[in-house]
Amino acid sequence: MKEIISYKDVDCEKYKIIIGAFNSFYNQNLLIEALSIISNGTGYGDDYTRFTFWNDLDPYDKTFYSEKFEGVEVEYIYDTIVIDYESFYKYTKTAMVNFLEKFPKEKDHVEEILKNMKKNFGISNKMDNN
Repeated sequence: MKEIISYKDVDCEKYKIIIGAFNSFYNQNLLIEALSIISNGTGYGDDYTRFTFWNDLDPYDKTFYSEKFEGVEVEYIYDTIVIDYESFYKYTKTAMVNFLEKFPKEKDHVEEILKNMKKNFGISNKMDNN
């Protein structure tokens, strides 16, 4: 499987699920499409990988949670976590930097994704210095 993000890129053990999720979409040539949709605060997924926001859930689905979550729920195969917006942005940015090394012509798409995430997830400019 080709990788756009790897274990060396993720510094928090509980967020390792993001590796499989991003690489799954990358290998299906869906990474830019998926992250474009996600960057607007809308969930996206397939049979194995899913990104969900609280607002994506209908009232019935919300009853399965003990409390409202802030951030992005990431499901990959049988694992599920909620990742805060700043961490999600950080790992998305890492994946996008790696992506641009392979596909520099996608720079405008990548910049738009990161700009939308910052705006829609309330990410401060200081995150760009990390």
